[in-house]
Amino acid sequence: LFRLLQGVFGAALVPLSQTVMLDIYPPAQRGSAMAIWGMGVMLGPIMGPTLGGWLTDNYSWRWVFYINLPIGVLAIILCFLFLEDPPYLKESGVAKIDFIGFGLLAVWIGCLQVMLDKGQDADWFSSSFIRTLAICATLGFIAFLIWELRIPNPIVKIRVLLDRNLAIGSMLLFLIGAILYGTTAVLPLFLQNLLSYPSLQAGLVMSPRGFGAIAGSIVSGRILASRKLDGRIWIALAFILLGFSMYILGDFTTQIAPGDVVLPIVMSGFAVTCIFVPMTTYSMATVPRQSIGDATGITSLLRNLGGSVGISLITAFVARGAQAHQALMVGHLSPENPAYVQQLHDIQAGLTSSINSADAHSQAYGVLYETLLRQASLWSYVDQFRWLFLFCLCCVPLVFLFKKPVRRPGPAEVASH
Repeated sequence: LFRLLQGVFGAALVPLSQTVMLDIYPPAQRGSAMAIWGMGVMLGPIMGPTLGGWLTDNYSWRWVFYINLPIGVLAIILCFLFLEDPPYLKESGVAKIDFIGFGLLAVWIGCLQVMLDKGQDADWFSSSFIRTLAICATLGFIAFLIWELRIPNPIVKIRVLLDRNLAIGSMLLFLIGAILYGTTAVLPLFLQNLLSYPSLQAGLVMSPRGFGAIAGSIVSGRILASRKLDGRIWIALAFILLGFSMYILGDFTTQIAPGDVVLPIVMSGFAVTCIFVPMTTYSMATVPRQSIGDATGITSLLRNLGGSVGISLITAFVARGAQAHQALMVGHLSPENPAYVQQLHDIQAGLTSSINSADAHSQAYGVLYETLLRQASLWSYVDQFRWLFLFCLCCVPLVFLFKKPVRRPGPAEVASH
């Protein structure tokens, strides 16, 4: 229940804030405004592991949730002090709420979220519980889609996706959400499980991603404001850079130092923000002003769903890939393999100096088996990063499906004519 409430109401914050930013600023300034807004949106999931690791190590994992209470109270106060409805919203009056649509939305998203969260633990569709959730999510989504298309004032105006830029942007935001949240979830696991980093140190290694995100927001804002470079080319270059960072991560070993992780981490933070900021601007460029709220809601929903799908899939692939690599590698641990026999003999000889021969022989097998598990897990992580590299490259052609927005002359240009 709490997971469902968090998903439904938490997902509403980003589109509401995005709508406010797009309402306040004129089209000519939206690029710069979205750069500042995107900095905050991207820094949240990037800096979260560092703060969460520090709270877990020094206090308790419960403080990861408790800390939201004072921040939420402060946010409510600031909203009442500084925010107000735009004129067109005040004139429209109070609209009827589509409670049926809201209920169907909560049902299919809730079932999908729980299915993605518990799928790997329950062995996915071999579990009747997961199958039931999948059926409920599918039926709920179909009922939601039919209902929202039939009523005059739906809670989600799906028809806004007929705008080509918004449809392409929503799809790409779903994909970038999967990459961002998937790597944000799997990298700390890699550092903690294979390199034995404590929670705080794993978070600190991830934190330089935030500096890349800040730099990406600043650079993207200036490029969009200057109009000297086609935004679609900038997004494509950012996808290539993100793919290159995944390629670097795909060459990791268990002997890497923390400094080796910093370069691809910074690159990925820079690239994700360089994708997110102009893509948000392009997605909304051709949407009518009165439909911006619905458009931002859909893009935010799809980005969050992409994040949930990305985390679940990459976690499942890592676990299953480790099992597959273990099955392939265990065949080399055979008495017929001279390298295995020599390694076993060397480990046993090193242990004999401190324990008796029988215990040394037994523990030598344990050491080799632990090495096998670590190498199998390593190769599974490497596989996922290499797949993400190809995934990023496949996104590049989709960027050029955007229609380039028509530039409207500013007040100074109109006065000069």
